Amino acid sequence: MRGDGRRRNRDDDLQVVGPPDLFEEFYTKEVKAVLALALGLTRRRWEAEDVTQEAFYRAFREWDRVGHMDHRGAWVRRVALNLAVGRWRRMRAEARAALRLGIPASSEPPDPVSVRFWAAVREVWPETRVQRDWCHKMANVLDKLPKRLQARAKRLLREAMYAESRQHATEAVEAFAEEFQAKYPKAVECLREDEERLCAHFDFPAEHWKHLRTTNVIESPFSTVRLRQRVTKGAGSRTKALLMAFKLLDMAQQRWRRLDGAELLPLVRAGVKFVDGVREEREKEKRSERKKAA
Repeated sequence: MRGDGRRRNRDDDLQVVGPPDLFEEFYTKEVKAVLALALGLTRRRWEAEDVTQEAFYRAFREWDRVGHMDHRGAWVRRVALNLAVGRWRRMRAEARAALRLGIPASSEPPDPVSVRFWAAVREVWPETRVQRDWCHKMANVLDKLPKRLQARAKRLLREAMYAESRQHATEAVEAFAEEFQAKYPKAVECLREDEERLCAHFDFPAEHWKHLRTTNVIESPFSTVRLRQRVTKGAGSRTKALLMAFKLLDMAQQRWRRLDGAELLPLVRAGVKFVDGVREEREKEKRSERKKAA
């Protein structure tokens, strides 16, 4: 408690004991290993990032003790392991409770807020394109295959994900379907149902592809909001939650970098067409040059 009777926030006294760059060096050295561990345990990129951030936050909060340990990396990996196992246990308990109550897994209706949001987007910007997240789709497809085949399937899916053109992506999808259609039709159906939306990025500049293929460009900024929300255990009201999220994003944007190919955004907004990442006029010029050379 503070002297004025108010409760002290546990984040008020957070500080790094020792050299100011010691924690930063520790984070840089260990973050890849912790993220890989979390990803192997959770099998979801966004969840692995949450576990990693929470583990390092706890290391930072207790740095006056952790900073003097001989095996700090082992400590933070153990924390990440415990967090991942805890999440798995909660999910298992929720699944068992749903079974006892007779609630089927697919009975939950779509989020009405999400439905209204997409309806509003289509009304205001009817020409808006939809790009499906490759990482999430890949996880959904692999979940329908036995583990012994997932490594092979993942290589085929990555060939489609990182294809140089729409044609090459289509060929990679066909190769996947040819190999797994007979024994695992659900995996192929899961991939086929979003094939067009998975390839929407080919109609945009190649410099933008890595930002469009996944939702990292959206999830990364909001990771700051999610981390703070878990620490505060809720904001108390909707208004306070909105204010907190706005302020966190307002501060975080000072450290954001520009998108690759930012100078091409005006062309995209102006409706300039791109074919396999290349501006359509330039693509026609290349084709005419090839015909002349032939």
